[in-house]
Amino acid sequence: MRELDLSGNIANEDDNYFSYSIPLKLQALHVNNVNWEIKPLKYFIEVCSNSNLTSLSINHVQFIDSVKSKEKWNFLFSNLPARLNSVKTFSWNSNEIHHKFMTFLIDSQYLSSVSLNCCNCSNLIDIKRLLIQSRGIKQISIQNIASDKKDVYLSDFKNFLREIPQMKYLQQIDLSHNYFDDECLEILKESLINSNINFIAFDDS
Repeated sequence: MRELDLSGNIANEDDNYFSYSIPLKLQALHVNNVNWEIKPLKYFIEVCSNSNLTSLSINHVQFIDSVKSKEKWNFLFSNLPARLNSVKTFSWNSNEIHHKFMTFLIDSQYLSSVSLNCCNCSNLIDIKRLLIQSRGIKQISIQNIASDKKDVYLSDFKNFLREIPQMKYLQQIDLSHNYFDDECLEILKESLINSNINFIAFDDS
């Protein structure tokens, strides 16, 4: 077995949650739309970080008890392993983002493709740091950036677009399903001329 999809399950905290391991030959693992207790999620990421996985998808994390979800996210980000030891493709769509999590990805030296769709526009500062500091990430998807205020979104988005030339190792970027005004397009045009990007998508934008 090379690929396993465990999406849509429930990860309870019980006496056995810390006893599993990832099969050595498993290469791709999907755990999307899973309802988690926080300690099993923490342990799961630790196990994945020390596995032979090359592709890992943890989209739309949900907590079984949604009370104090912010505290649970902070607990997770404060207890991350040092890095993903072998993962090349990583998907973290529709989840919280934190500067400690970006450091975790920056230190994951084999990581080459990342998906952070449906992030908040306030996360663009951390994503920008990820793409500037990482020497391995060549491809990223940042579709459908969320924001309650259009002016805040545009300011954050334009600042991100201006920094694209500083993302020296980035070759492909997907900005589909985001709002572009005329100034965004002009900034993007200028940034692409001075970057190493060879593919960009902004469908339905």
